[in-house]
Amino acid sequence: MAKPAFEMDHGLRSLLAGQLSRGELVLFTGAGFSLQAPCSGGGTVPSVAELRELLSAIGLPGQPLDTSSSLGDLYACALDQGGKRTREIIESRFRVTGNIPESYRRWFSQPWHRIYTLNIDDLDEALNRSNDLPFPIRAVSAISEGFGIAGSDVLSVHLNGTVADFPDITFSPGQYGERLARPDSWYTQLVSDLMASPVLFVGTELNEPPLWQHLELRGKRGPGPENRPRSYLIAPDLPIARRAMLRKFNVEWIPLGHGEFMDQILWSMEHERDIGIGSIRKKRGPARATDALLKVSELRTQPSENVREFLMGRQPEWADLTDEGFAVVRSFEASLSKSIRDAAPKIIVLTGTAGSGKSTTLMRLGIEFHADSHDVRWLDLNDEVALVRLRDEVRRESPGVLLIDELELLGQAAGSFLSELVDENPDLLVIAALRSSRYQGLEAQMDMADGAVLEYTIPNLDDSDIDVLLSALEAAGKLGRLRGMDRNKRVAALRHEAGRQLLVAMLQATSGKRFDEKICDEVRDLDHTSAAIYGTVALATHVRTGLTRHEIMLAAGEPSNESAAQLQRLLDRHILLLRGELIVTRHRLIAERVVGYLKAEGRLGEVTRGVAFALGSVAKQSRRVWVGCVELWGCD
Repeated sequence: MAKPAFEMDHGLRSLLAGQLSRGELVLFTGAGFSLQAPCSGGGTVPSVAELRELLSAIGLPGQPLDTSSSLGDLYACALDQGGKRTREIIESRFRVTGNIPESYRRWFSQPWHRIYTLNIDDLDEALNRSNDLPFPIRAVSAISEGFGIAGSDVLSVHLNGTVADFPDITFSPGQYGERLARPDSWYTQLVSDLMASPVLFVGTELNEPPLWQHLELRGKRGPGPENRPRSYLIAPDLPIARRAMLRKFNVEWIPLGHGEFMDQILWSMEHERDIGIGSIRKKRGPARATDALLKVSELRTQPSENVREFLMGRQPEWADLTDEGFAVVRSFEASLSKSIRDAAPKIIVLTGTAGSGKSTTLMRLGIEFHADSHDVRWLDLNDEVALVRLRDEVRRESPGVLLIDELELLGQAAGSFLSELVDENPDLLVIAALRSSRYQGLEAQMDMADGAVLEYTIPNLDDSDIDVLLSALEAAGKLGRLRGMDRNKRVAALRHEAGRQLLVAMLQATSGKRFDEKICDEVRDLDHTSAAIYGTVALATHVRTGLTRHEIMLAAGEPSNESAAQLQRLLDRHILLLRGELIVTRHRLIAERVVGYLKAEGRLGEVTRGVAFALGSVAKQSRRVWVGCVELWGCD
């Protein structure tokens, strides 16, 4: 009786398509994946059963085939009895050559986050040599190669080694277990990927223990909601008991062979595949100037998850400055706009202490100029782009106004960069923001005519600011301890804090605690794992980047469903924030204070090493993070 055709549930298909489009999927292949690949010795890559026969003939000559012997034991016997013949078998049957089936090219053309395989064959390298794939595939041996930066390549990690590792190839769960008893950076990365990423398990011989051994690395669900991404096991048949086992790992069984699955499901998601390829190129490839020069006309329409959180110290977003937002218009901003119109400078530099409101004022000026029909661009310094490329892009695009936040990120060249920009673009106005302590050195670099540069220092809160800020806190339901006071006492409480930065004044007035005390209490009140997660994200934010979920869990050193749940709780409580794929603290000043607290407590070294290790595979972020970590490495 013919098996009925498989039809994937619409919801499951949509989930898989979304994971593909975001470049999140990890491919994990088992022993059956390569069976149709032609090998140099004739025929195709051998199955486990065929390899057992080949090794048995060398290691146990004249003996009947013992199917109860493990592949690892047979391999050891073959090495003892005939090492040269064993090498010939490995070389001839696991080197892929010739006309490779089209289905394999399709598999290696997907936007994989990473690839893991239990196989020792060089199918991935053969495809990379003979096909123009969307990304170069770089085969890595977990036996002989350490964990390193991937760059733009997709890493294909051979957990049991490659042909080139002969004779040190791992063929049994016991052998692999012995390796895992030693420090193994790839094992740590593997656990993190299996825990925090959606995985496609593909292997036709479902009785091979290593496949299930690694699937079980996802861990138990534990109490609370499911935080492991939905994953998939692709196999035409599966015993009923194992179907039940999959559910506890949040793995969906898809009853298709891997060729059928590719043809019927994955290859049909062309649109999502193209988006995923673009997403990975942006994350892994060198940053382009066009990616860093963003249009304010598009940015200002971006929604925010919760505009009320701005009043609790979140870094400003464009939605905060809309009619629905809570970034109040401060009294000095009208006079600042008038000064700009009267002076007609080429460069405006907004200075102030951390948390004083520089970024918010910068963004509001950008919106004002855009409303006056100027082409306003925001320079995104999260992507490290060569300054010469940025200058070329500004000349090509010819914006009217360029906004630059945290100008100090450009380093010693910031002042000369601004001067060259306005010299090369006569109609350009540059508005930049940076901390007051960094301005003196910058000013000396700018060789500009008098009046060409306008510096404006963001002032502290005045009485009119306090009035509108109180109204915003009340409308947002964020009064905190001010809730039980009358209006006069609320004004007095905020006036008491008015000599401080806007961020500090808001948090101290509403909490009744000193800013540093409040931040330290946040860390102290967390359990060990949550505190490690918070510190990890704070350190990354402090050096001006964010981390993905699996990078956080890898850095924190405890990839499990419970640690994933703790990370989600920090997000739900808005202690941490999700920005696209990256997670950051609410504000860089908060991150700075958390790092200072960890340093004082002697806990920063462990966090620093974790972050440096986690970002070793992220080429775009690694340079900035490594520099930041080196600066902090000797702190404790």
